[in-house]
Amino acid sequence: MRARWILLLVTSFLISLGSTAIAQQDATEKSLQKDQQALVEIVTAYNLTLDHYHAEANKQRDLAARTVYYLTHDPSAEFVPQLLQFEAEHRGSETGLLALYHVARVAAGGGAIGGPRDEGRREALRHLSHYADQPLTFAVIRMLGGGHFEPEVIPTLRALTNHEHAHPLVVGYGQLELGRYMVAAKDDANYITERIAALDAGAPSMFYGADNPAVERQYFVDLLARYPDAATLDRWEQEGSELLTKLANSGSQLRPHTLKFLDESRALIQLEEPEAKSQDLAARAAGIHFQATHLRKGKPAPDLSVELIGGESWSLAEQAGRVVVIQFSFKGCGPCEAMYPDLREMQALHGDRLAVLGIMADENRKDTADAVASGKLTWNVTWDQGRGPITTQWGVNGFPTVYVIDAEGKIAAIDLRGDKLKAKVAALIRAGKEQP
Repeated sequence: MRARWILLLVTSFLISLGSTAIAQQDATEKSLQKDQQALVEIVTAYNLTLDHYHAEANKQRDLAARTVYYLTHDPSAEFVPQLLQFEAEHRGSETGLLALYHVARVAAGGGAIGGPRDEGRREALRHLSHYADQPLTFAVIRMLGGGHFEPEVIPTLRALTNHEHAHPLVVGYGQLELGRYMVAAKDDANYITERIAALDAGAPSMFYGADNPAVERQYFVDLLARYPDAATLDRWEQEGSELLTKLANSGSQLRPHTLKFLDESRALIQLEEPEAKSQDLAARAAGIHFQATHLRKGKPAPDLSVELIGGESWSLAEQAGRVVVIQFSFKGCGPCEAMYPDLREMQALHGDRLAVLGIMADENRKDTADAVASGKLTWNVTWDQGRGPITTQWGVNGFPTVYVIDAEGKIAAIDLRGDKLKAKVAALIRAGKEQP
């Protein structure tokens, strides 16, 4: 969950949803209902405006000035109210639900704390109960974990999953997201508090340029104000843990449907049958609970024993005294593969003091084996049978996921990349050398 909003500090503003225009109407477009076409037009106009927004922002060469531009010229201020008005006029219909989906999607991109994206999502949450019986509401629920922390997500999901007419997909995955949201809140709030303290102690900004720590500090202060008191966070953590445990032990084989976009602007979507190898509800809940319980910074890393692609065995227990980097990856994952040169560099630099394990979620074992044979992956590599037992147990829901484990076997960092990863590994290895 933490990576959800850390990246929002800058990169959320830099990700364009893509340029799309309304193409000349073909046979498919002519078959759209009037309300569908109206929604397509709103979303298309928003996408086009985003292109201009990003182009103008990129003219600001100074990072601080660019950030100010992003915050003060956000086109969501115009389009979120349009989507909410559309929903009000089509409440209870599938297009009304899709309007709420797009409000949640826009909010997942971040923006100013308490700005039009956040306020729009809060308004959308008030009306989500009108769609409890529609399976497509599952798509909205999936979006609620993105963007800034929103406390109203919790009572909304409680009410939605207890609705007498709620669809099974809404109940199951609403409970899953509710459990995830509650167990992550305390950890996220603690990180924010630590980051504010670091900035107060003179740490440079990680996101707005080293010379702008005050901007980052204010961001975190505003974000922390959205969280409740410590007692409430403790209660949420306990309740969320119990809910995830119950789901994990339920044996539920309910699996998430895939989304199919029906038009170029991605305004209209429909649910398709689940993918054959997708994780069921019980397995997903078990992974999230395992992650929340065992995979937190400062905790001892859980036991992990695997068979490497060459047939050898590898275990964390055997790495005692070494710093370990574990990367979850797969063929074709751009951000994953962008890390490979750094992993090779660290391995060459630190030798036996560093152990690297790649856990590959490729659908085909041959893809992993070929990457090793080609020399692309020069470290220890195991194939996880697609998104298999390790990826499931460790609750991986994004790639790359990266864990750094210190020489004593404790989790030292999560999801570092680039220079930050290299610096952390080097510092841990130095600390190990200084031990008597």
